[in-house]
Amino acid sequence: MNKRYHHQFIGADDITNRFEVWTDKNVQSIQVEASAEPFLIEYAEANKLEPVRGSQATMELVSQSVFQFVDLHTDTMQDYLVRFYRNEKLYWIGWLDSELYNEQLSSAPPYYVTFTASDFNIWERLKYRDEAENP
Repeated sequence: MNKRYHHQFIGADDITNRFEVWTDKNVQSIQVEASAEPFLIEYAEANKLEPVRGSQATMELVSQSVFQFVDLHTDTMQDYLVRFYRNEKLYWIGWLDSELYNEQLSSAPPYYVTFTASDFNIWERLKYRDEAENP
Protein backbone atom coordinates (compact mmCIF):
# COMPACT_ATOMS: atom_id res chain seq x y z
CA MET A 1 0.00 0.00 0.00
CA ASN A 2 1.01 3.61 -0.56
CA LYS A 3 0.62 6.50 1.85
CA ARG A 4 -1.66 9.18 0.37
CA TYR A 5 -2.13 11.71 3.20
CA HIS A 6 -0.58 12.14 6.64
CA HIS A 7 -0.66 14.58 9.52
CA GLN A 8 1.25 14.72 12.81
CA PHE A 9 0.24 16.64 15.92
CA ILE A 10 0.86 16.84 19.67
CA GLY A 11 -2.15 15.80 21.76
CA ALA A 12 -3.45 17.45 24.93
CA ASP A 13 -1.44 14.83 26.87
CA ASP A 14 1.82 15.96 25.14
CA ILE A 15 2.07 12.69 23.17
CA THR A 16 2.93 12.78 19.47
CA ASN A 17 0.04 11.53 17.32
CA ARG A 18 -0.03 10.81 13.60
CA PHE A 19 -2.69 9.62 11.21
CA GLU A 20 -2.13 8.30 7.71
CA VAL A 21 -4.43 7.46 4.82
CA TRP A 22 -3.20 4.53 2.69
CA THR A 23 -4.29 3.21 -0.72
CA ASP A 24 -3.31 0.56 -3.28
CA LYS A 25 -3.22 3.26 -5.96
CA ASN A 26 0.08 4.69 -7.14
CA VAL A 27 0.04 8.10 -5.41
CA GLN A 28 2.35 10.72 -3.98
CA SER A 29 2.33 11.17 -0.20
CA ILE A 30 1.14 14.60 0.93
CA GLN A 31 1.37 16.11 4.40
CA VAL A 32 -1.90 17.90 5.11
CA GLU A 33 -3.03 20.49 7.61
CA ALA A 34 -5.80 19.71 10.04
CA SER A 35 -8.04 21.46 12.54
CA ALA A 36 -7.27 21.96 16.23
CA GLU A 37 -8.99 18.60 16.89
CA PRO A 38 -7.69 16.64 13.89
CA PHE A 39 -8.53 13.06 14.94
CA LEU A 40 -11.25 11.84 17.28
CA ILE A 41 -12.09 8.21 18.09
CA GLU A 42 -15.59 7.36 19.31
CA TYR A 43 -16.61 3.96 20.62
CA ALA A 44 -20.14 2.66 20.12
CA GLU A 45 -22.23 1.95 23.18
CA ALA A 46 -22.15 -1.77 23.96
CA ASN A 47 -23.69 -4.13 26.47
CA LYS A 48 -21.46 -5.35 29.27
CA LEU A 49 -21.23 -8.88 27.84
CA GLU A 50 -20.54 -7.85 24.23
CA PRO A 51 -16.98 -9.02 23.60
CA VAL A 52 -16.27 -6.79 20.61
CA ARG A 53 -17.44 -3.29 19.86
CA GLY A 54 -16.70 -1.10 16.91
CA SER A 55 -15.38 2.42 16.82
CA GLN A 56 -15.40 5.34 14.46
CA ALA A 57 -12.73 7.94 13.84
CA THR A 58 -13.33 11.47 12.59
CA MET A 59 -10.64 13.44 10.78
CA GLU A 60 -10.99 17.16 10.12
CA LEU A 61 -8.60 18.27 7.39
CA VAL A 62 -7.95 21.70 5.92
CA SER A 63 -8.68 21.89 2.21
CA GLN A 64 -6.36 24.41 0.58
CA SER A 65 -8.31 24.30 -2.71
CA VAL A 66 -11.77 23.35 -3.87
CA PHE A 67 -12.09 19.54 -4.14
CA GLN A 68 -8.56 18.93 -2.79
CA PHE A 69 -9.69 15.65 -1.23
CA VAL A 70 -12.18 14.54 -3.89
CA ASP A 71 -9.97 11.53 -4.64
CA LEU A 72 -11.04 10.08 -1.29
CA HIS A 73 -14.61 9.73 -2.57
CA THR A 74 -14.93 6.23 -4.03
CA ASP A 75 -17.51 3.48 -4.38
CA THR A 76 -15.06 0.80 -3.25
CA MET A 77 -15.17 0.23 0.51
CA GLN A 78 -11.55 -0.87 0.80
CA ASP A 79 -9.85 1.84 -1.24
CA TYR A 80 -8.48 3.81 1.73
CA LEU A 81 -7.08 2.49 5.00
CA VAL A 82 -6.62 4.87 7.94
CA ARG A 83 -3.90 4.26 10.52
CA PHE A 84 -3.54 6.24 13.73
CA TYR A 85 -0.32 6.19 15.78
CA ARG A 86 0.30 7.37 19.34
CA ASN A 87 3.92 7.68 20.39
CA GLU A 88 4.98 5.90 17.17
CA LYS A 89 2.86 2.81 18.05
CA LEU A 90 -0.15 1.75 16.00
CA TYR A 91 -3.18 2.62 18.13
CA TRP A 92 -6.17 2.39 15.76
CA ILE A 93 -6.82 1.13 12.22
CA GLY A 94 -9.93 1.26 10.05
CA TRP A 95 -11.37 1.90 6.59
CA LEU A 96 -12.43 5.30 5.29
CA ASP A 97 -16.21 5.72 4.94
CA SER A 98 -15.88 7.12 1.45
CA GLU A 99 -19.62 7.51 0.90
CA LEU A 100 -19.75 10.12 3.68
CA TYR A 101 -17.52 12.64 1.88
CA ASN A 102 -18.89 16.13 2.51
CA GLU A 103 -17.53 19.48 1.39
CA GLN A 104 -19.08 22.95 1.84
CA LEU A 105 -18.65 24.71 -1.46
CA SER A 106 -20.10 27.92 -0.05
CA SER A 107 -16.82 28.54 1.78
CA ALA A 108 -13.69 29.88 0.13
CA PRO A 109 -10.49 27.87 0.68
CA PRO A 110 -8.98 27.16 3.09
CA TYR A 111 -11.85 25.39 4.86
CA TYR A 112 -12.40 22.21 6.87
CA VAL A 113 -13.44 18.91 5.33
CA THR A 114 -14.55 16.11 7.65
CA PHE A 115 -14.02 12.39 6.99
CA THR A 116 -14.98 9.35 9.03
CA ALA A 117 -13.45 5.90 9.20
CA SER A 118 -14.64 2.77 10.96
CA ASP A 119 -12.90 -0.32 12.16
CA PHE A 120 -15.66 -2.96 11.88
CA ASN A 121 -18.52 -1.58 9.79
CA ILE A 122 -16.92 -2.71 6.53
CA TRP A 123 -17.23 -6.37 7.57
CA GLU A 124 -21.02 -6.05 7.67
CA ARG A 125 -21.09 -5.00 4.01
CA LEU A 126 -18.67 -7.53 2.51
CA LYS A 127 -20.08 -10.58 0.75
CA TYR A 128 -18.36 -13.68 2.08
CA ARG A 129 -17.81 -16.40 -0.54
CA ASP A 130 -15.98 -19.70 -0.66
CA GLU A 131 -13.45 -20.71 -3.34
CA ALA A 132 -16.29 -21.66 -5.71
CA GLU A 133 -17.87 -18.19 -5.25
CA ASN A 134 -20.82 -19.61 -3.30
CA PRO A 135 -22.26 -17.39 -0.55
